Amino acid sequence: GLSVGASVADNEISNTVTSYISNSDVISGGSIDLIASSEADIWALALTGSLSATAGGIAASAAAAVTDATNDIGNTVTAYIEDDGTGTRDIRTGDSGGVMLKAEDNSEIDDNAVASSVSVAIGPASGALAVGATISKNDIHNLVDASINGADVEAGTEGIDISATTLADIDT
Repeated sequence: GLSVGASVADNEISNTVTSYISNSDVISGGSIDLIASSEADIWALALTGSLSATAGGIAASAAAAVTDATNDIGNTVTAYIEDDGTGTRDIRTGDSGGVMLKAEDNSEIDDNAVASSVSVAIGPASGALAVGATISKNDIHNLVDASINGADVEAGTEGIDISATTLADIDT
């Protein structure tokens, strides 16, 4: 007997998350906070099974199982203040205020790919072959950025806080 099984999982996430001030005046009595946050998650399950069995005087049995899982996350997460650089824009907080620019990404891929194959041949002249293969391709390639470009920014006692963080995680 002959048995063949195959399973394919193909998942892709591509997001753009932006928080920004561009070529504008912003005057705040308190603080100015720009936060861009992304939390893209892929949970993939790809299972394949194959079973072949024969019996007789001359028995031959073969089984093959293949699982292919591809998971891809490519996000752009940005928080920024920009100006054309002429210095004509007014971006400032109150005396006790601050400016916070925060870009963060917490992407995760949880890939569960399994291939299982069983082959049985029963007889005085018999042979059995079983093959199982699992292929997993997982990629997280994010652009996470926080910046001030060409803008004059004035903050109070809380100052200016700029951060860009990514906590990408792949579990297989």
